[in-house]
Amino acid sequence: MNLFTRAALVFLYPITVFSASIPTSTADDWGQTGHRVVGAVATQYLSKKAQRNIAELLDGQSLAWVSTYADEIKSDKRFKDYDPWHYINMPLSADYDPAAASVQGDLVQGINKCISDIKDPKVSSSDRQFALKMLVHLIGDLHQPLHVGRAEDKGGNDIKLKWFGRNSNLHRVWDSDVIDYFDLSYSEWTQDFPRVTKAQVRQWQSTSVLDWVEESQAIAAKLYEQTPAEANLYYEYTYEHKAVLRQRLLLAGVRLAGILEDLF
Repeated sequence: MNLFTRAALVFLYPITVFSASIPTSTADDWGQTGHRVVGAVATQYLSKKAQRNIAELLDGQSLAWVSTYADEIKSDKRFKDYDPWHYINMPLSADYDPAAASVQGDLVQGINKCISDIKDPKVSSSDRQFALKMLVHLIGDLHQPLHVGRAEDKGGNDIKLKWFGRNSNLHRVWDSDVIDYFDLSYSEWTQDFPRVTKAQVRQWQSTSVLDWVEESQAIAAKLYEQTPAEANLYYEYTYEHKAVLRQRLLLAGVRLAGILEDLF
């Protein structure tokens, strides 16, 4: 049984309280630059052994290179069932409840499925490779706050804004507009992060996926308050949110490395 078939069998929850509405933004999640930053940062925090094992499974491709794979396959209808893996839409005051999660899947279910398949020695190399490519992307998505946004506005997609006078929306602003504003390559972003101590790395990696959900949820709540519909965002918005953006990208990379170190 391949990964696509198994994935269709994993979502067997009896109640749906989290919306599985699909974001309508044409922007990629975190944008290509953001996802590549996460992959590149993760590589920096991996042991040489883990790097070798990952490179072998990926046929020499880097984590930065495969980080955008989950967005690229959106154009292929054969992978349509994986679209809900990119987000969780639920009330900002709610806790994530696996027993009441969307039957269509969500970020948490997607991450757990990928980890399970990578661990499983019975899973083929091609399916393990698929799971790894998806996992790299999904950990990035989870750290983009609007991927844990409200169902009623599709994670900010329906909150229309102006970005330097151009039509945008709250979700797209955080996926790509703020990152693209700095006009840096993913390697330039990666080189510019502050030094992280071993103690900080251990602390960041000791938290759980559900902890990361709560973090993004809390940030999303603030962004909803701070970014009213029809606002015209300029330099001030970038200045005020740059630190949060950088922190989320760095955390995603370091935490991805922790998961991969355990797996490889």
